[in-house]
Parts: sequence; structure tokens; C-alpha cells
Amino acid sequence: AVRPGGVLVIEPWLDPAAFMDGFPNMDTYTDDDLKLCRMVVSRREGELSVFDFHWLAASRGGPPVEHFVDRHVLWLCPREEMLEVFDAAGFECRLEPDGLVRGRGLIVGRRRG
Repeated sequence: AVRPGGVLVIEPWLDPAAFMDGFPNMDTYTDDDLKLCRMVVSRREGELSVFDFHWLAASRGGPPVEHFVDRHVLWLCPREEMLEVFDAAGFECRLEPDGLVRGRGLIVGRRRG
């Protein structure tokens, strides 16, 4: 849905070389009424990254601590392959290696036409 001359900005998922298999991670959020914890250990299955995020949530006046799992399965696409696909689809793209999140980069392109 990008018109000729239009701009495309994509934050791609991790490049296979940047993926850290077995890396444990924890994020937390806290205020007076809500406490959240998200924990995961990254896992690689072939060309896929698999994350089973375990969440703990506690809120004032709410039920006891809740636990749920949120699964994310994402393709570890090599940057060169991704840029080739955009080129074939009619885009002139470049990779900004620093991007918004370390290790992910940012693809910026303009549709030819």
C-alpha cells in the first residue's frame, strides 16, 4: 500500500548472527497499584527464534498473583535476504545498522516508480 515515491520504515527482527540462544532476560514494571514481571530464556529452533514469555502480574485489589505464558515464534531472516525481497518488490532500501534497538537495525526505503 506504499505509493511510488512513498517511504517505508521497518524495524526487522533479529539477524541470525545477532541471536543469542539460551539468553535469560527479565523485565519488570512497578507502581503503587501494579507489579509486572516478564521472564524468558531465548531458544533457537532452526531458522526460528522461540520465546515463551512467562508473566507474573499482581494488582491492588485484584486476584492473587496471576501467571501466564505468551509464546512468540519469529523467523531469523538474514538482512541480505530481506533487502533482496524489498528490492524485488520495487523498493530502494538501505539498512541503518544502529536502528532503534541494538542488534536489530532499521530498514529505510523508498518505492520506485
